[in-house]
Amino acid sequence: MVYRLIIKPRAENDLAEAITWYESRKSGLGKLFLDQVEKYLNYIRRNPFQYPSKRRPYREAFIKMFPYLIIYEVVENEVIVYSVFNTYRDPRDKL
Repeated sequence: MVYRLIIKPRAENDLAEAITWYESRKSGLGKLFLDQVEKYLNYIRRNPFQYPSKRRPYREAFIKMFPYLIIYEVVENEVIVYSVFNTYRDPRDKL
């Protein structure tokens, strides 16, 4: 089963900020970051229970190539992405 993906505005903002920051550091790095996030999101859509539940009901997928977590919840046939969180930030700001 492939779950429906819903990306909340905060996650969209997180993603846009990260892409802009990486692209300002090196041309093409923002695109590489986006490609990695999309790869993880596609995997999560197919296997949403693969990643651990850190703080119920939220799950966290760590992006190995970049210091970011995708924080999401599975509700029925949907995966709701709440944040694309930079792990250098204060963990209390995750949600």
